[in-house]
Amino acid sequence: MDVDFHIVHGIGTRIQNSIKLVREMPLELDDVVFSPIATAQMALNRELRERGALIIDIGGGTTDYALYLGGVITASGCIPVGGDHITNDIHLVTGLPFSKAERLKITEGDASGDPMRSVGNAKLTDDRGFAEVEVSRAVLNEVIRQRLEETLRLVRQKLPPGAVESIGGGSFSQAAPA
Repeated sequence: MDVDFHIVHGIGTRIQNSIKLVREMPLELDDVVFSPIATAQMALNRELRERGALIIDIGGGTTDYALYLGGVITASGCIPVGGDHITNDIHLVTGLPFSKAERLKITEGDASGDPMRSVGNAKLTDDRGFAEVEVSRAVLNEVIRQRLEETLRLVRQKLPPGAVESIGGGSFSQAAPA
């Protein structure tokens, strides 16, 4: 008999604290599911899982991922880089306070790499409509793009060799370890 397992491990006290918190509310807990796997269950239908898909969830402090190939989870995990790191990079490059760097990232940032979206200056205004902060869009977008490229590189390093090339193709074969 041949059996494959996908084991997700975590810090027991954190998991138990979350369960206790839910039980204190008028809710029933059926199961505990790793966040990117739960997201994939909601976002991917059977066909997409069969063809291969990678779910990436960039949170504040971490980035979670789940890889489906051939209809099954092939890899999942968490890396300690998230949106707060982007905000901190903006803060360091521009000298803006963290709260303004966060607002600028959310309202004006663009990671597409489209040069037309990096023209001019990004501005934050106060409640009266006066400019509080003005930063070059090119600088802002480059900071965001570089941190996201690094984040995606880190996720890719955690995936099995050849997995990314198999996403959407419906087939995957992993070479046996040497």
